[in-house]
Amino acid sequence: MRWMKYAPVGERGLALGANVDYAGSDVARYCREANEATMLILKIESWRGVQNAAALLDNPWVDAVVFGPGDLAAKMGFHGEWEHPEVVRAMEGVIAIARARGIATEPAIYPRSADEYQRQRAAGIQLFGRFRASEYDLLRDGAEREISIYR
Repeated sequence: MRWMKYAPVGERGLALGANVDYAGSDVARYCREANEATMLILKIESWRGVQNAAALLDNPWVDAVVFGPGDLAAKMGFHGEWEHPEVVRAMEGVIAIARARGIATEPAIYPRSADEYQRQRAAGIQLFGRFRASEYDLLRDGAEREISIYR
């Protein structure tokens, strides 16, 4: 992880070019701002990740954690059962560790109503969105939305 931050925080190589619009006049400011803007988001999608969550989330550079529930479910022996109680319990365990460390996380199960969203926000969940959507999901959803008026 030390390779994602510039010195003195990390060991990322400094090559000024397109990344600074070829205007490297204030290199110290660029490095400081880049370090502040670089986020590290872990994606837990295996039982091994769940088991090592405390150690992974002890890293001070971790900003957030999200999940790959399909892969996690499969690796736990519950193929296609993203909301199996054991899979949800595993994700909730990671969420508890993250919240105790002040690390942002997504919910184990996305809210299906405004009330559910408000309850999750009140419980400290901070990340909501299409983190679990693939390019295919986004393209399919957009295409379905556009042709829905013709059905």
